[in-house]
Amino acid sequence: MARLIVALSLAASVLISYAQSNGPIVDLGYATYQGSFDPTTNVTNFFGLRFALPPTGDLRFQAPQPPANVSGVQQADTRPPECLQAGNGASPTNPFSNQTVKRQGPQQSEDCLFLNVHVPGSTIPGEGLTTIVWIHGGGYVSGSASVFPGSDLINESDRQVVVVTIQYRLGIFGFLAGQAVKDNGALNAGLLDQDFALRWVQAHISKFGGDPTRVTIWGESAGAGSVLQQVVANDGQTDPPLFRAAMTSSTFLPSQYKFNDPIPEALFSQIVAQTNCSSSLDSLACLRAVDVNILQNVNVAIVQAGFFGTFVAAPVVDGTFITQRVTEALKQGKVNGQALFAMTNTNEGINFVNQTAPANATVYAGQLFPNFGLEQDEEVARLYADVGTPLDQVNRIQGESIFICPSYFLLSAFPDKSFKGEFALPPALHAMDVAYYFPSALPPSFQNPDFLKAFSQSFLSFAISLDPNNKLDPGNITPQWNTFSVNNTEMLFNRTEDSTAAVIHTFSTDQDLLDRCRMGTLLLGDRIQAHTLTNGPEASGSVYDEFDSSTKMNNDLRPPKSLNTPSREFLQSLVVFGVISAMTLLTVTALLISSFLSSYAQPHAPIVDLGYASYEGSFNSTTNVTNFFGLRYAAPPIGDLRFRAPRPPANVSGLQQADTAPPECIQATLGQTSGNTSSASSHNLKREVREQTEDCLFLNVHIPGSTIPEAKLPTVVWIHGGGYSLGSASDFPGSDLINESDGQVVVVTIQYRLGLFGFLAGEQVKANGNLNAGLLDQDLALRWVQTHISKFGGDPTKVTVWGESAGAGSVLQHVIANDGQTNPQLFRAAITSSTFTPSQYHFNDPIVEVVWQTNCSSTSDVMACLRGTDVSVLQAVNENLNPSSLFETFVFVPVVDGTFITQRPTEALKQGKVNGQALLAIANTNEGVIFVNQTAPANATLYAGQIFPKFGEEQDQEVGKLYAGVGTPLDQVNRIQGEVTFICPTYFLLNAFRNNSFKGEFALPPAFHGQDIDFYFPSNTVGNAVLSFPNVDFHKAFSQSFLTFVISLDPNVKFDSTNITPQWNKYSANHTEMSFNRTEDSSAAAIHTFSTDQALLDRCSFWESVGELIGK
Repeated sequence: MARLIVALSLAASVLISYAQSNGPIVDLGYATYQGSFDPTTNVTNFFGLRFALPPTGDLRFQAPQPPANVSGVQQADTRPPECLQAGNGASPTNPFSNQTVKRQGPQQSEDCLFLNVHVPGSTIPGEGLTTIVWIHGGGYVSGSASVFPGSDLINESDRQVVVVTIQYRLGIFGFLAGQAVKDNGALNAGLLDQDFALRWVQAHISKFGGDPTRVTIWGESAGAGSVLQQVVANDGQTDPPLFRAAMTSSTFLPSQYKFNDPIPEALFSQIVAQTNCSSSLDSLACLRAVDVNILQNVNVAIVQAGFFGTFVAAPVVDGTFITQRVTEALKQGKVNGQALFAMTNTNEGINFVNQTAPANATVYAGQLFPNFGLEQDEEVARLYADVGTPLDQVNRIQGESIFICPSYFLLSAFPDKSFKGEFALPPALHAMDVAYYFPSALPPSFQNPDFLKAFSQSFLSFAISLDPNNKLDPGNITPQWNTFSVNNTEMLFNRTEDSTAAVIHTFSTDQDLLDRCRMGTLLLGDRIQAHTLTNGPEASGSVYDEFDSSTKMNNDLRPPKSLNTPSREFLQSLVVFGVISAMTLLTVTALLISSFLSSYAQPHAPIVDLGYASYEGSFNSTTNVTNFFGLRYAAPPIGDLRFRAPRPPANVSGLQQADTAPPECIQATLGQTSGNTSSASSHNLKREVREQTEDCLFLNVHIPGSTIPEAKLPTVVWIHGGGYSLGSASDFPGSDLINESDGQVVVVTIQYRLGLFGFLAGEQVKANGNLNAGLLDQDLALRWVQTHISKFGGDPTKVTVWGESAGAGSVLQHVIANDGQTNPQLFRAAITSSTFTPSQYHFNDPIVEVVWQTNCSSTSDVMACLRGTDVSVLQAVNENLNPSSLFETFVFVPVVDGTFITQRPTEALKQGKVNGQALLAIANTNEGVIFVNQTAPANATLYAGQIFPKFGEEQDQEVGKLYAGVGTPLDQVNRIQGEVTFICPTYFLLNAFRNNSFKGEFALPPAFHGQDIDFYFPSNTVGNAVLSFPNVDFHKAFSQSFLTFVISLDPNVKFDSTNITPQWNKYSANHTEMSFNRTEDSSAAAIHTFSTDQALLDRCSFWESVGELIGK
């Protein structure tokens, strides 16, 4: 459970189809499927195998039924649509209050009962291989099979397994409960879908080379919770047996009520009421007849109304498939399967707790468990009184009650046949382990080969032999595993404090933790399940006495139990900018990632001849958009073309399939030292970059409909952000902008060289290469648009360039390029969202020359040496230099090159040397916060000297005085960073367009940098994929302001009469801006005009006056 992040852009290359016409064919009796071989992974994929009838119409809320017969060979080369998604609870109080309808996720369908099969090699294996069935997580409300590349598990197992990833109904579609469902439907329909898929595996997996007698089921979070449900299903007597072993990663066990408990019944009543079925004599028949879009709106609304981080759609005790409380079934040993392997993360609860709200263990217990009384609430508080701060206590309550304790209960049900591990890699938040199972979907943050091998192969060894000690690779450094029954022994997976090596060792479980689990079960048995089935035994006396009270946990090298963690919103912003691995956020959202990247090729998709190559697009019927992915606009910038301006692409014969997201450019990370960026020296290589290449100069084109538009449409060219060191085109679905514009635009998203590959500077580059190569890539892409966009239905005279953060900074660079005289004109308008303007020095400034920290320094031709250096070596330098800079700053950025960029941006803007006719600019209220270390001592004077090394003491002191009245020292530092880097450059840009500019402010709390992205691209892969404020009026007003400007150069020319945005004034009219916010109680949008704070403009004037010293 635990969307997506810039790191999430790495998922693109694994979510594409590599269809070959000669893939193996498998006859299932009811249908025949042809797979597709992926030569990159050496794996054959069968995507979208139907295992059940569409659960629609009369089959809605019923158990799954066998699929109908289909004639002909079905091409299994396209990811199936995912099941309808919702989200996790965000209400600050009890989950059972009525809320307004939210939003429906993209590329989803009620007809979603499909699975994927992945087999090693290009043919069906001759021998029956161990089979892993992966059940995705997502809190039972989100997720899909195709997010998880089965090829990763195959290759980690040394090609000794077949992998199946399955889908099941989610939210109220899969877990609607209540007496009415019991009487005229099927409870736990989502679990029954899983059971049906497992029976499909028993019937058919041998046809794919799998052994049905050696099946291991595995899941993470709600997927692990699903494994738990299948383990206790049918009182542990499932017939025939569907698996021999189970693996759980973070076993998710939310409150599991009896199907007709007052709480599920209350939820059923709310769903009935919100669908206008209350007056119907047969409420379930009415729900079956309700339009799927209406029901999905209710699905999202009900789930979003839940208590923060909890879920209201979850399995229930149904009396048939699940006959009693899970803990009771485990205590009685009523389990399916022979053996168990379980993993938990140290800090499971943090993602599910509002880190900014007041914390009180007593209150939280009552909120989390509505059946608790005051006595139980206070007992919980006493139980956790010694566990750190109040927030630590709340985090532990959530993590232990929902994830960690259930894992121990499960282990004890498999005496002498279970193994336990702990993922302790800091910060060890929920779901951070997923990247280590599926590294091609999301790169692991700790790229240590020993750790990667030891961790992933422990699971695969167990799946193959039921014993993680039977190693696949003699180089695996994991020590000997003991079964958990031996002194409660676990295996700890961590790293050294300096991150140079893996630390893996055994330890005994903390007895205090086991005591809390035991006491918690007593409390939960009494209160949470007070309405269990009458034939289900109640918990009483000591629970799991086999826990050894004599052992204590070894705390060596474990992450601290008290973490200084930011809010969810802060984390989402960091993901947008690639600061953290997005898997730290996967409470629900990561399982929504990259669905827009799936290929939905149609047999007659449009073909466009560009002269040098012909491309066939792919039509996505869900978004009604045709996508052309991976169009090459320049020759590969490798070999002698490294560090040079881009060249036109070579001619290619034959029809190219444009249905695959291109590889992204080589990435780096942000600076994290506490001192001056220019004082950094070389550092050890931090991580190996995956799914990236130096050959990355591609763009994507997105057009409305399934054919080329006849009318020439305004064109948006989106330039991604990422501090000039991260990001890719395919993170941002152009279909979102098309649909927000009512199908009135064509969208182009472009890639450009990053880090030192795109922004290496110095005299040597000037003499024997090209400075600002990344900007020149963008320029060539814009020229490509002028030449070719008309072939896609776009109008080259109505091009708007738009970007966010470094993408907006790039827009600024093109606005001032060539002294504002770019010929021919490449765009008529510009939009900037958070204009990122780091210090932009002259190309041969001493600050820039620091980057010459390579082994080529002593050669006579430095550039020739660098061009001859292996890309992996050069990337190591790239990766080392960025983290060595000041916290969250960047080393490789544009410079004043004397040709393309002839002077400092502030000077060019002051002189009105700009390309384009009009500008729309947006800034976020609190731009600087995520770029400032919020835990370090703050001092405005000191900070100014750190980020601007050319400042003297006089300037440092002046900054201190200027910001003295701006809140706390930390507030001052946050403001300095935000204003000098983002906000003030935006005002400078506005002034350059005089009477042709509009200004907005994204003020939706907390209004951190990057939070606006979700409102342009609600299905993006770098943000949350669930809007933080899912208010229809706000979303429409905000997003359409940009699109109306693109179409008409005036945000007041609305194409939707329901858009509530008031009249925009041009910025020149009294410094007028438009504020986009919400009411204090979050019940409505609050959008209004205001005049810019004069004190802010005065501070900007100071920064403009010292532009030469700060490189602005």
